[in-house]
Amino acid sequence: MASRIENFHPEMDGWCHLVAGVLAIRPYGVPHRIMDVDRIHYAVLQRKIFFNRRGARSEAIPQFADWLDTPELKSQRLRDNPNDHLVKFYYHWIRGAVDFINLDNATEDEFDDAQMEWLAGQLDRDSKNPEIRSVVVGMHEALPDSVSAGHSMNESARGTESGRKIYQELVAFRKPTHKNIYVLASHSHFFMDNVYNTACHRAHPEEILPGWIVGTAGAVRYRLPADVSGSTQHMTDVYGYLLGTVLADGSIRFEFKKIEESDVTEGTRKDYTDDFIHGCFVGNTSTLCPRRTHVSGEVENDRLRAVICNS
Repeated sequence: MASRIENFHPEMDGWCHLVAGVLAIRPYGVPHRIMDVDRIHYAVLQRKIFFNRRGARSEAIPQFADWLDTPELKSQRLRDNPNDHLVKFYYHWIRGAVDFINLDNATEDEFDDAQMEWLAGQLDRDSKNPEIRSVVVGMHEALPDSVSAGHSMNESARGTESGRKIYQELVAFRKPTHKNIYVLASHSHFFMDNVYNTACHRAHPEEILPGWIVGTAGAVRYRLPADVSGSTQHMTDVYGYLLGTVLADGSIRFEFKKIEESDVTEGTRKDYTDDFIHGCFVGNTSTLCPRRTHVSGEVENDRLRAVICNS
């Protein structure tokens, strides 16, 4: 994926907007290269400002139709169900041994029943498909009970309930199939791996899913949560993207790739001053720190928090 600053959008809260995305995938043995932006599928990692009123989701679909209904996505949708002509913000596509699933949880009423039924059907198809060896599931907010629970699906009752069901479905899919599951999210504006290695899951380590939060594409950068003990790599005040390399056995190796100020292209430097660009890298920070807030109340102690994880 392109590692350069693209355009600054004043209407986007003054973000130093980066073409940095959450995920770029390359097959095993292919050298790292800049990928054409038009080959990257649009994922619902967008801010909730897109859907801040009733009906806005349906209104937004035509605006993003060029990305949501590409020939590849349309073909995949119709192969799954020849009668499914409805463009949605959740979808999937298959490349080689990997099924990429994009979920829509950008508002507090998700996941709705229709999306959950769709995902269950897709996981069932993947379980029966011997060619699929890995499933990558991407979404806007992290599923409940992550290290960033206070800024995730835990913030709403529907999100907590439906998100936990999805998590358990992914665990249930992995156990008998022995296929790889990788869960990617944004929303919290920092980078962290092993985000589901928390007190809510440590009693059953076999149920801890590999998870990443990659909120480093240009939005104002948050502080890290107080407890990052379950993570092996975590950082903020950085820009970058997650590069996944598909290995010969179908598993995926993920690496965080930083974007440095020196990566800004000459074309962009012609449009913005050096001081402005430098300010995006040394500033653009917030004191916001995701806390362990759940719908059932805020708990600062991990042991006590584990008690309410499934309340």
